Amino acid sequence: MGHDDEVREVDVAGLLAASEDPVVHHQLDHRRLVRAWVDGPAVVVRHTVGWRGAPDGVEAVLALGPGAALGPLAARVDALVGPPWRTVVDAPAHDALPAAWRPATARDWHWMTTRAVPVLPDAPAVVEVGPVGDDEVSAVLDVANPDSFARPGGGRVVEQWLGARVDGDVAAVGALVRHPSGSGVLSGITTLPGHRGQGLGAAVTTELTRRALAVGPGLCTLGVWTDNPVAVRLYERLGYAVARTFASGVTGRV
Repeated sequence: MGHDDEVREVDVAGLLAASEDPVVHHQLDHRRLVRAWVDGPAVVVRHTVGWRGAPDGVEAVLALGPGAALGPLAARVDALVGPPWRTVVDAPAHDALPAAWRPATARDWHWMTTRAVPVLPDAPAVVEVGPVGDDEVSAVLDVANPDSFARPGGGRVVEQWLGARVDGDVAAVGALVRHPSGSGVLSGITTLPGHRGQGLGAAVTTELTRRALAVGPGLCTLGVWTDNPVAVRLYERLGYAVARTFASGVTGRV
């Protein structure tokens, strides 16, 4: 790390001006930013947590950049504000973080992106299911994806919930979240176990992507756990590519 005056605390505008990292511009929810620091290629952002199940008042950290630069910056920030409740860090830089910032059990996930609408011939029909269908959406998530970050009435502001029906019942769902940059983020894509392998998840993903790319900067993103190779292959087949891999988890500090 360089001299003290090279480690800058910045507001949202300063962060966007100082960092060209696409994660800063198209994944971070700027509305939740509390404090942020930049040192060359390293970025540390402290932000509020708004998803279901998080304790009241806790904050998380997004830590970006190569370990050689990120480690010293994170150590300095730790001396200022202490460890976060949850950490998301570029996976290769995980071990460079202060010990108290490292998740008790880290889980890796891919940040995948696309700028093209998938082509999916003969796809099952997809319809809007929220907000009037919130109960139907929740029923699918409760069974097949209870830890989804996107939930009806949850902390993430969902632009649209889409779903696919089988015999009149919702069997697959997914959400489109719009970030301040205008980019679309897909979340909560879920298919009931008894209806997998029928192309429902692919159809929901395709239509969500189309709607995401119809406005904004022409970028759509999603996150998928690395230990879910079936989903990774599906998204790759639909034109998504892995842009980054992150490690994330709760540190145990409140």
